[in-house]
Amino acid sequence: MKKIAQPQEKYVLRLPDGMRDRLKAAANLSGRSMNAEFVHRVEQSFAQSGDATVRTVIREMLGIIVEERAALREELRTRLAAEIAARPNDSPIDIINEILDSSHDRKMDLERYGASVKNLRKIAEYMQEPEEKDGADK
Repeated sequence: MKKIAQPQEKYVLRLPDGMRDRLKAAANLSGRSMNAEFVHRVEQSFAQSGDATVRTVIREMLGIIVEERAALREELRTRLAAEIAARPNDSPIDIINEILDSSHDRKMDLERYGASVKNLRKIAEYMQEPEEKDGADK
């Protein structure tokens, strides 16, 4: 069965001295044509820059989660101390439970944000998995 040719752009490229030989050697090692090797390497460079963007977003989101959790912890400590001082006759356990219940929505937001980071990590891992080749460019 014949393969249907995909539309392709042609581009004349000047390579520095010795690069053509290096490209040919790499193509031979990988079992690809020189063109397929060149395209493969260019695609890899684009994928790596995309991976770097994903990693940056993950780091930023993790930083926000850490900051928010620290802020929530400090807010709860401050609130607990104030409530215990203002309500000396109430059980500290009851006060703690009330404060935790009232901060539940904020905790849930942090957990949802954490789930988003986990999903981004899965996407990043998926992007790093090598694609299965069908041998079409050999």
